[in-house]
Amino acid sequence: MWSQFMLNAKSLASTMLCIGFICWGYRRKYELDEILSSRARIARWLVVAVTFLIITFPVGQITHPWIGYARVALGIICIAFFCWPNLTNKLLNEKSELDIK
Repeated sequence: MWSQFMLNAKSLASTMLCIGFICWGYRRKYELDEILSSRARIARWLVVAVTFLIITFPVGQITHPWIGYARVALGIICIAFFCWPNLTNKLLNEKSELDIK
């Protein structure tokens, strides 16, 4: 079980980093990042961590047809929050610190 968890975590982490570096390059080049509040940063990393742990947990003998769809949906959510930090501001309806000034 532990080896399967680590294999899943390694695979998901490498996928997230590859996509994340590409997105980071575009965000940096076109200055798309907003400054996140501490509440938004905590929410972002909490969503990434929780969805990452749920996805990498080995399914084992569970054979429900919805489990695969749920893991794919959680994977998309995890990658979206990891690659686009502004999503947290949009979902929390927070103004950027740049908008306040």
